[in-house]
Amino acid sequence: MTVDPTKVVPMGAWEQIAVVIVFAILIGGLGWLLVNKFSKAIAEINAHYTQAQKDSNVQWQQYFDARSEASNLVNQQIVQQLTGLTSAIADLAHRFDAHDQWERMMQQQDETTPAPRKRARS
Repeated sequence: MTVDPTKVVPMGAWEQIAVVIVFAILIGGLGWLLVNKFSKAIAEINAHYTQAQKDSNVQWQQYFDARSEASNLVNQQIVQQLTGLTSAIADLAHRFDAHDQWERMMQQQDETTPAPRKRARS
């Protein structure tokens, strides 16, 4: 059987409108499905990015907390060292002051006591 291209099957206007409406509904449904899928995919990507950003912020906060704690420990050690040095310097200053007082007292005693006489040679 061969089909004669000159023969056209007549189609009424109402049948053409129905076909156009059916195709419009199918294309609209397909568009809705695509928009729905793409919007869900974009929402998932945004949620993943937001979670990654939160995780990154938490990691940075932990880093800065650890850095701050390390700085505090170093500061405490420096303060302890400086406190020890300050007490050692204060002790040395007290000892020097006591030694100076003793030297002044010895000088005053030397000034008040007569010098010993030298014996003449015979």
